[in-house]
Amino acid sequence: MNDLGLQKAFPLLLLIAAGYCLQKKFQEAAAVGALKTFIVNAALPGMIFLSILDINTKINLLYLTLLALAINIYFLVSGFLLARLIIPGKDQRKARSLILIFPSLGTGLTTYPFVEEFLGKTGLAEVAVADIGNKMFVLIGLYALAMYWFYQRTAASTKQTTRWHKVILGLLNEPMNIAIILGLFLVMFKLNNAVPPLALEAVKKLAACGTPLILFFVGVSLNLRGLELKTIGTVLLLRSGLGFWFSAVAIALIHSSSGINLLLIAILPQAGLSVWPLIYASQINTQEIQQMQGENLRRTTTFDTEFALGLLAMSIPFSICIILFVLCQGSFFTTPQHLCLVGGLVLIAAVSLQFGWEFVKSKSLIFEHKNILKPGNSDS
Repeated sequence: MNDLGLQKAFPLLLLIAAGYCLQKKFQEAAAVGALKTFIVNAALPGMIFLSILDINTKINLLYLTLLALAINIYFLVSGFLLARLIIPGKDQRKARSLILIFPSLGTGLTTYPFVEEFLGKTGLAEVAVADIGNKMFVLIGLYALAMYWFYQRTAASTKQTTRWHKVILGLLNEPMNIAIILGLFLVMFKLNNAVPPLALEAVKKLAACGTPLILFFVGVSLNLRGLELKTIGTVLLLRSGLGFWFSAVAIALIHSSSGINLLLIAILPQAGLSVWPLIYASQINTQEIQQMQGENLRRTTTFDTEFALGLLAMSIPFSICIILFVLCQGSFFTTPQHLCLVGGLVLIAAVSLQFGWEFVKSKSLIFEHKNILKPGNSDS
């Protein structure tokens, strides 16, 4: 890392550490929920709205949106393949959870703050525009996949058209989506200067809270206990390595001359996982439990929400570390050759973790067995 990168990264990491150290002060779910609600519904929309107002109207909005959608689809296909490789065949609940959450991009907590710090408002605006495609995929595509599995397993005949109505309304009522739509409307019709100065100043003060609160929230939410470290670590390393390979191919095909665009392509697939697939899985599991209680049935639920929660929780600090490393290195990660090399090394690390863990575990069991069989260790 260069000195400038360290100067920008260290204060951000200190904010995460401060949140982690103050976890005991935020033990109540209501306190953490209030913090998250303010970030998602106030601070982040303010940051996004201001960044879009400064957007360059020459930005190809369709290209950015399609790029995010391509990442989602790429990770969805990869998720189906990886679930067969690293999840035991009998554990379908965990496999479905992995496939559902793997392709999502949680850009709000893991990408926006660092893009703004390192690449400025232009970079943040471009990420926000690209996130439109990601939101469409996560809020509609992954919801449809979750409901498909639910219907497939329960053979329910009840019509669920009202659910799609709620999804569309929820998408339009999300403050972040409203900020994006309103900002794009003002930019496209060149009404940037039509915003009242007093209102703009208020939004600026609100947006100033965004980055510190997001990083503090990450620290408060970080839980290192009770996690399936081997499986989760393998999944996150595989996702990161595949993401670097996607970026290498995308940069080779796009031939962009903008350093900001190239870095955005490098870090966008490294974004953490989104909370929405976990919400879908929890809602479906709750509905299934209620159904089973009403019909006196006993069967497993569709999703393993504990595994999904652990994966989501660990993806946030993991993604932040990767993104900070990429942004601090700068131009190194803007060439396809370097991205392919790093992606390959990360994939090797994932394979080593998956099989090395089992090897060390088997060796330790053999060692313990030999110690038990020694004459000095036998019971008298």
